[in-house]
Amino acid sequence: MAPTRRRRSPEESKAAAITAARELLIDQGPQAVTLKAVADKIGQTHANVLHHFGSAAALQAALAEDITATVCGMLEQSTVARLAGTGTVRQSVDIAFDAFDKHGGAALFAWLAVNGQDAALTPVADAIAGLASAVNPDIRVVESRRRAMLAANLLAFADALIGEKLAADLGVERNWVRDVAESVVLSAIVDENRGAGAASDGSIDAGSNALGAG
Repeated sequence: MAPTRRRRSPEESKAAAITAARELLIDQGPQAVTLKAVADKIGQTHANVLHHFGSAAALQAALAEDITATVCGMLEQSTVARLAGTGTVRQSVDIAFDAFDKHGGAALFAWLAVNGQDAALTPVADAIAGLASAVNPDIRVVESRRRAMLAANLLAFADALIGEKLAADLGVERNWVRDVAESVVLSAIVDENRGAGAASDGSIDAGSNALGAG
């Protein structure tokens, strides 16, 4: 007698659906992330997936939030590594650019915006804001970091959508936009270190050492 297949818990079903949605996003684009497609991919009924999310829009919003949480976690680890002298700013920049490009983030966020699902992008902004204050909650540092993150993320977003085509047409090195984003972040870090140096002698040197690998 064949063993009975264990029934998934609601949490496991939602996680499986999000994983399937992410695969569909990467392979076929945001328009492919539908309740039916996800249900078929994980071997569940359309009604079952509908029960967990309520609508395709809610599924796509959940996917956007999941991608953002994953990327922010990676960026936080990268930042900690940089501060410990074992990572670089460029590694953080590459994580952000790859999230928008290779992992489908830009296509999904653009799809949500064009289809009037702006509210689904709020958790994305909240997660980025939280990341900006995670390492140093000083209000001046947070403001500077948020501006740098806004600029870097907008560059990554646009680059993922049209960067390859524009760079080729203009004869510009493909990674040039990443270089610009790296410069923006480095500039913000220098400003942070200057502010810290005004309050405590030697802080600038410590910050410079953390950036040495960059």
